[in-house]
Amino acid sequence: MKKFTVILLYPDYLSENFGHDVYTAHVDAAGPGMAIRRAQEMATTKEFVKDFHPIAIFHGHQENFL
Repeated sequence: MKKFTVILLYPDYLSENFGHDVYTAHVDAAGPGMAIRRAQEMATTKEFVKDFHPIAIFHGHQENFL
């Protein structure tokens, strides 16, 4: 398993400021596709999992220092 950092965009119906609200997840997965799927599952229920769109994926667990 490899470590990934995945950044997902919140859907408009859950966002107070659409385009600015993101979800960041640190996941362990075999590849980028599985990492995105795991991050989506962490962000929400299975019913809405596809509504969280990936906007970036990085190798390793990156910290946000903002």
